[in-house]
Amino acid sequence: MENNNTMIPTLKDAYSEMHFNTDGLVDFYTSVADEYDSLVHGIGIRNVSYYKKIFIHGKESLNLLHRLTTNHVIDLSELEWEKTIFTNTEGNIIERTLLLRFEDYFLLLGLSIQRNKLLKWIQRFIVSDDISATDVSNDYNMYEIIGPESQAYISLLLGDRELQDNKIIRAQVENYFIHCIKFSDVNNVNKFIVVVESKFTDSLTNYFISNTSVFNLNFVGEKAYEIFRIERGIPVVPNELNDQFNPCEANLEAELDTEKDGYIGCEQIKQTTMNQGTRSKLSGILFHDKLNDDILNLTIHNENGEQVGVITSIISSHTLENSIGMGYIDSDIAQKEFLGVNGTQKYKITLTDFPIKR
Repeated sequence: MENNNTMIPTLKDAYSEMHFNTDGLVDFYTSVADEYDSLVHGIGIRNVSYYKKIFIHGKESLNLLHRLTTNHVIDLSELEWEKTIFTNTEGNIIERTLLLRFEDYFLLLGLSIQRNKLLKWIQRFIVSDDISATDVSNDYNMYEIIGPESQAYISLLLGDRELQDNKIIRAQVENYFIHCIKFSDVNNVNKFIVVVESKFTDSLTNYFISNTSVFNLNFVGEKAYEIFRIERGIPVVPNELNDQFNPCEANLEAELDTEKDGYIGCEQIKQTTMNQGTRSKLSGILFHDKLNDDILNLTIHNENGEQVGVITSIISSHTLENSIGMGYIDSDIAQKEFLGVNGTQKYKITLTDFPIKR
């Protein structure tokens, strides 16, 4: 995977213990426990500059986006945004996105590490010179700011300007501009998204580090965030969000406009949800033991040995002292106790609601 290292020089000065994983992403800056504590009790800042960013321009752009996405985007005005999903012809997920409208173009933020899938999908449907879609991932950096103290901290950036639903705020920090939105993720996890031109990344990173004040603030690596997101049921590509499952199965109903017709995958989603109900449902999983985080291909089996689901994410939780996970289970099953199976290995698991607790 391509690694965007533009923030690293500034961060290395502040976080000498920074450690990278095999994908080239930061596993942790200080410690998993400290970073998790900031996410839950203070402010956690994530460098998500590896997220996909697509520039879409042209007079027919909005009509195209309306035809390709699940939510109501046709009435977006300048400096407004909407969360929306791209689905394939079967109604299953290609990518979960944030769509930002500016003066004469759109900036599409993909919420995953996928590099080319979304862009190629959009380009399949461009049949006119009036529309262009370009990968600008290296031109912009992106941060997620999470935690109960985030609202107060964002006020340092924006002054007395308050973020409102679906509004983009353009603010000046020192001698450059940032764009900021407030985003409610799955299960009411509030996040602030900040986008800045890549050439100003070091300056903004230094601003974050220098303006901690009384806040419990840390940059947060992949390990701590993975525990946080699994506990709270936040699905990601490709683990939970892929071409095997539709948005309703992934608990993303809020990112569908149920009154909207005509987008790709619409009929299949409506048929599944209205007539048959979902085939499966995303659930929290509590393991009875602590497992290695790199165990793959775990399936869910009942007491008769029948497969009834699949485990999509797993991580060891230092707070629960056990492994936790997420997975899809057949929607018509009411029982809670199952086995997670990997070849000849079997692990006792309990299905649970989000957020996952002991």
